[in-house]
Amino acid sequence: MNFKLNMDSYNFNGDWEFNLKFPFLSKIHSDYWKENKRPTELQKILEAGYIPFCINGERTYDPDPTESQTNAIQYLINSEEEICQFLFHAFIYEINPKHKEWFDEDFWIPDLTAFEDLGKLARINSINVLTEQKEGYSYVKINFDYLGDVEH
Repeated sequence: MNFKLNMDSYNFNGDWEFNLKFPFLSKIHSDYWKENKRPTELQKILEAGYIPFCINGERTYDPDPTESQTNAIQYLINSEEEICQFLFHAFIYEINPKHKEWFDEDFWIPDLTAFEDLGKLARINSINVLTEQKEGYSYVKINFDYLGDVEH
């Protein structure tokens, strides 16, 4: 697969931790996460359309991310809407049913009809591009707060 890197939203400048523009993924948060709290730094970052982002480093003499890490970043940027759809289906068909199975409750799970509703259920915290890779792409870890785990 060949991807063209959107240079407006990412250009490696030596920082391994930064905020990266993701107009769709950054919307996975809602007023629930703000209730009775002052705005946090994370909320400000998400509301501006960015997500805290970290490229995990390897112990090498190369000061830049690996090619597989750059490929993963390109994929994330170019496939953001598809990733949101995947996450939507993962919450609906995998995560929520497992939570119900483990805790025997689902009364608190809001109705979700599209990925735009995910903020009712989860809040994205950060994205990490890992050093492990397969077929030229590094693995990616997307970290969330999940409404079902607020009390657990």
